[in-house]
Amino acid sequence: MDLVHAHMADLGMFPAGFRSSDDDDVLDAVFEFPEHAVSEDEWPDGVYLSWTSGEGWTLTDRGNRASFPLGVDPYSRPDVVAAITRARLAGRPDLTIIRSETWDLRATISAEVEAWG
Repeated sequence: MDLVHAHMADLGMFPAGFRSSDDDDVLDAVFEFPEHAVSEDEWPDGVYLSWTSGEGWTLTDRGNRASFPLGVDPYSRPDVVAAITRARLAGRPDLTIIRSETWDLRATISAEVEAWG
């Protein structure tokens, strides 16, 4: 999560908040964004980015709680997660030219999540 946060900062994205937990047999993390940082037309009620060990990366509308999966592997490279999130927060369509290449640490992190669960 720290690497995703760092890549967001590199792209000029500064989440207003971050939290994570390991409750109820699920690891999760949530990045919250200030209203001025997202497209008002696309996200009039605000949005947050979440990750869970079961679902992966998802943007969730604060108003109607509709979920919009990023369409990447749950263990995608942090720079890919940040780039796709930036595009979606701006109201641009998915970046099909950026796809989630296997991240070098994917196997290690995946095994650690499995061992935790």
